[in-house]
Amino acid sequence: MELFKRIYVQLLKAIDNYAKDKNWPEIFYAFNNKDWAPPEDVWKVKLVKEANVKAWEQQGRPDTIREVAKFCDLCLIHPPAEQIPSIVAKLKEEKKEVGFHNYALGLFYRMRLKQNPIIPSIYRFLWGFWFWATGANVQADEFYTISFGQPYNPFDGIIPEPSIGDASGVAFPGPKGPRPTLRFEWMREGRDDFRYIDLLQRLIIQTKKSKSQKIRIKAEEAESFLKKIRDSISINLNDYWQGKKRWWPLTQYDLYRKEIASRIIELQRILKFKDIKMD
Repeated sequence: MELFKRIYVQLLKAIDNYAKDKNWPEIFYAFNNKDWAPPEDVWKVKLVKEANVKAWEQQGRPDTIREVAKFCDLCLIHPPAEQIPSIVAKLKEEKKEVGFHNYALGLFYRMRLKQNPIIPSIYRFLWGFWFWATGANVQADEFYTISFGQPYNPFDGIIPEPSIGDASGVAFPGPKGPRPTLRFEWMREGRDDFRYIDLLQRLIIQTKKSKSQKIRIKAEEAESFLKKIRDSISINLNDYWQGKKRWWPLTQYDLYRKEIASRIIELQRILKFKDIKMD
């Protein structure tokens, strides 16, 4: 075991240094990607930290989330819906990066599209506006990333199983290449919503630095608009599942996106450049 630990640490260091030399995007190393890992498995992440590289862990139960969060840089969580706000706030307070896994996946197991036509709105909401409102850093879906299908092609997936309403894959083999599923399109729309918001927020930061009060007012108006949207969103998903909050109709997303795009163009024009560096 001691020999394994030494080799493991040296191997992680070598991989991490190679990635940095190549200037690749930041990499987090998993020490466990199973739900509800026992606290005694924490020794694995200690090896990752000993190698001085960043570690992530996937957890679903609040007690083990708190246990492994002491050591992880990124925690992918799936706690009960009512505990999302408090756990996210606590992890961010501790300077941890926070992510979610599989919050949308179960929809296809519990619902049928013909029985619940609002499901496209739910997916777009979870992958876009809701994700933005939580302040989390990552939104992951196992069936989107690593499970089933061709392991070297993340866009491949299992064939839908009508008997259980399963359409887990995001794309299926077609005669001219992968064919994206509706589910994949809904997820992509949500990510695009997030990108629009993110760009507007970056422009607001730039515009608020202006010495002109008139220009700063434009930034504050855009900021107030985003705050109004944020205040209308509940991070506690039970509020939606139990009917305390209503899902937005699909038309609402496009209206919000149109308004966000208009404000982006306005601030870009004020700042007198066409784009900002996305770093």
